[in-house]
Amino acid sequence: MAEVATLAGVSTMTASRALRGHPRVAKATVSRVRAAAEQLGYLRNNVARNLRLGRGIEALGIVVANLADPLLSRVVMGAAAAAERHGLGVILLNGGADPSRQARLVTGLVRQAVEGVIIAPRA
Repeated sequence: MAEVATLAGVSTMTASRALRGHPRVAKATVSRVRAAAEQLGYLRNNVARNLRLGRGIEALGIVVANLADPLLSRVVMGAAAAAERHGLGVILLNGGADPSRQARLVTGLVRQAVEGVIIAPRA
């Protein structure tokens, strides 16, 4: 962000606001900042942003027992399509047949503050 701001000739705060579409940033400034970001290949780090805002990651967690199971693969594909419609990514984890492993994976997803968790423990 600092490099984008320097290239655009603005402060880091102004660059951040411009990239977020803040209404109090002039359109010319937004254009300069976006051009600088594109030139530098800048990508916003949503994980860092969400941590700063006290939010989790924008993803749906899915824990399945067996990725090769045709039924579970259909469940995963449907869930992924629904998540995408809502602007969410998907974190897919293969929990295997061990319920304690599945539980640890779910706990890890909850700690990451995903938007939701689907558990598909079909044996």
